[in-house]
Parts: sequence; structure tokens; C-alpha cells
Amino acid sequence: MSQWDKFAPQESTFFLMEEVEDENKQKEMQETKFWWTFKAPSTATERVLQQQIAKTNTNADLKVEEIVYTFGGTNFPAVGCDLDPDDEGYVPALKEGAKSDDVRKYVESLPGYITSLLWREVERVAPHWHSRF
Repeated sequence: MSQWDKFAPQESTFFLMEEVEDENKQKEMQETKFWWTFKAPSTATERVLQQQIAKTNTNADLKVEEIVYTFGGTNFPAVGCDLDPDDEGYVPALKEGAKSDDVRKYVESLPGYITSLLWREVERVAPHWHSRF
């Protein structure tokens, strides 16, 4: 263990309980937790993000990029998939090690408030980010 390890950001996992209007879905969601794992960025990742910032037009675009570059894995459902991760036919939207473009497309398809919740978690693994390069 290096003297610097105590300063290193750790992985973070975010759990989500989404509010839904359908009573049956509400009951199902109360028993289900969705998670999204963030991993600390490497120096190489930070360089790539800095290059992306030059191409980024809006703060929303930057949020998406920061989420993409810290992606570690998720069990968020694929579009049209049943909401129960324990169900036999359940398909997560992304697999660990998914390509950046696939993660970006999925994040861009999420409702804005979910993206904002995810983005707030980026600060745990990259406290010096958050649009403050």
C-alpha cells in the first residue's frame, strides 16, 4: 500500500428506487434495487475527458461524459425489459466493460432527473471533476 492510497478515490455504488404511478409496479419496485457502479478514473481517462470538454457544448453534455468515463457496471433494465433483476428473462441495459458509446447512448436515453442523480455520485470517485477542470 502506497502512502498515496489513502487519497485515492474509491469505487461507489448508487442504488435507485424510482417512483412509478402504477400500484403494481410500485409494489414490485419497493422490493427491487437498481444499482450503478462508478470506478475512479485513471490519468489517461482524465486526459480523454479533457479532450471531450473542448468538444462539449453544454453542461448536460459534460455530465453525460463524466458518467460515461466513470462507468463500472449497472443492472438498470434494458428498454422494454421487466423491472425485476431476479427474473429469469431480465436483461440489464449495459454489461460491465461496455463500450463508451453504448454507455453514452444509454445515459442520454435516461430521464434528466436520473442523469442528475447519477452525476452527483461521480463526485465520490472523482471529487476534483464536476465541471471544475
